[in-house]
Formats: sequence, C-alpha cells, structure tokens
Amino acid sequence: MINSYKYEIADVAKGVRLEQKYSVTEVAKQTGISRETIRRIEKGLFEPRLQTIEILSSFYKVSIIEIYSDRLKSKVDYVYLKIMKYLIKEDYLSLISYSKSIYESEWVFKSCSVEIELLKIVLKIVIEFTINVNQRDANLNKLIHTKICEHLSIEKLNRQKRILSMSEAILLSLLLMTIEQKKIFDKCIKVIVEITISYSRMPLKDCALIISEKLMKHAIYQCCLKFDVHEYAMMCIINNEMDYCCSTLDKLME
Repeated sequence: MINSYKYEIADVAKGVRLEQKYSVTEVAKQTGISRETIRRIEKGLFEPRLQTIEILSSFYKVSIIEIYSDRLKSKVDYVYLKIMKYLIKEDYLSLISYSKSIYESEWVFKSCSVEIELLKIVLKIVIEFTINVNQRDANLNKLIHTKICEHLSIEKLNRQKRILSMSEAILLSLLLMTIEQKKIFDKCIKVIVEITISYSRMPLKDCALIISEKLMKHAIYQCCLKFDVHEYAMMCIINNEMDYCCSTLDKLME
C-alpha cells in the first residue's frame, strides 16, 4: 500500500533529522517550531504547511520537498512498470483493478504535481481501454484513440529522436491497439517500429527500457494481427529483427 502525502513527508522529515543526529528538542529550539508540532509532523498526524517545511529544510540544509518529489517519481515509475507488465500479459482484470486502486488512492488524489497529473491522464485512458476490451464498442474505442492523440503526437515523437518515457510508451502502445482504420495503421506503424529500433540498439538497458520495448513490440504485433500484415513482419518483431521488419513493412506499404 502506497502511503499518503503526510506519511511520506513524515518519513522524510524524521529520516533527515535522525541522519543529522538532532533531537526533537534541538530542532525546536533552533527553528522556533514547537516540539509537539515536530512530533506530529514526524508521526504523520497532519499535513504541515509549506512554510513549516521550508523552515525545517533551511535548518537541515536539504530540501524535504525535493526528497519527497524524488520518492514520488519512483512510485510513479513503479506504477507505469506495473501497467506495462499487465498490458504485455493481457491480464486486463488485474490491470483495471490496479489502475482504479491507484487512481483513487490518497497520494494520487491529493497531489497536483505535473508527474501526478500526467499519471492521472494515463490511468484514465488505461481504465477506459481495459473496460472496452470486453465491450468492443467502436465509438468508445474511437473516443479513447482520440484522447490518446490529444496527449501524444507520433510526428513529434519521431522528430525528437529520443528514448520514450514510460508514460509515452504506454500511450503509444494503446494508440496502436485502438487503431481501427488501415490508413492510420499505415501512417503510424513504420514510425513506431523505427522508435522501437532505438531500444533494440541500446547496449545497456534498465528494467524500464526493457519493459517499454517489450510492450511496444507486443502492441505492434497485436496491430499487425488486426490488419492481417504479412507473417514475416510479425516474426521479425518477435525475433527482435527490427531493421528487417521495417524494410518488410516498407514493401507492404508501397
């Protein structure tokens, strides 16, 4: 279970104090914050004001908010990894249950950071996509596809020539899996394969990149099946021969 904001701040504030070997009494004396307030903050009994956090940060000479933000980013990345793994396994029951639990959790609900706002967007789209896996409603599918396009530009991604973030990898994969028209497939697939090649060519890859690559290959494969693309192209995806896959798709689209 992921703790809420006040418990995370409590953990960080107490951890910093103990690391610097200050007693509560010493901190209270130096900062002017009462001992009771410091204890309540460190026990997660209430959410401290930003001014109070800044006073403590100034005293400790470290940013409590930055430490919290780094932890938050790690949690967000963990959520993205879980979502990608469920999508690869096509475990949609677990995916929707997990996505809903995270979306409704206190740490997501109460935060208004840029990372959390993006996470909320991804979670909403994932939940709608998962619901529609069984319903197969063409109108809902089109709506989901449109929502993804509002937050993701294939052309922009291709121009940037960089490794995608995990949120982009998820949205890009869902974009592929919600394509209904062959002409859109023809427009997107080569660009996405080229993006995926950049993952395959990296000599060193961390867990996030490996899972992102697997998810995109899974999405490409599913899309190829939907539009009855040549089996050689699909086999190239599975065997990691992305260059050959790209040339095969070129010939199919001529």
